[in-house]
Amino acid sequence: MRWNRAVSLILGYVLVVVVFASALVLLGVFLVGIELISQSLFPWVVRLSVATLGVVIILFLPNAVISSQPRFAARGMLGASFVFGATLWVFSFLLTLELWGYFALILGLSLSGAGILPFALLAALFKGMWLAVGAWLLLAALMVSLGIWSEYLFDRVRQNEPVG
Repeated sequence: MRWNRAVSLILGYVLVVVVFASALVLLGVFLVGIELISQSLFPWVVRLSVATLGVVIILFLPNAVISSQPRFAARGMLGASFVFGATLWVFSFLLTLELWGYFALILGLSLSGAGILPFALLAALFKGMWLAVGAWLLLAALMVSLGIWSEYLFDRVRQNEPVG
């Protein structure tokens, strides 16, 4: 009776260790995979953000200011906000990983994934990387301001629609 209990207890501990080690391996594979994907996508995401900024300036801003029905500009600015947000997230992911390593990255990702945004800003501030701080602030300002402006434009569209 005691022998069965001892074996059962030992097997339970071994199972816990195996499950924990498997979870750590999966986390490592997940992080390395995201790192590789982010590194290969980052140049493309930056190009997309630059092109999106051009489209916002040339196409959406005039439509938002001049048009009486700015639905096109509202949708475009909302999409542009998502593009800048994705660029900011990938930039923050890579910056946090490069400056503070995997521990800060895991901690930031555990905060709903968006925790790496302030971690990247703090890491760049503490390291004195002012160009990175400026890029981070510019992307964050574009993301937030275009999102707010698109909501304002959607409200204008809703006010102009007939009720019924």
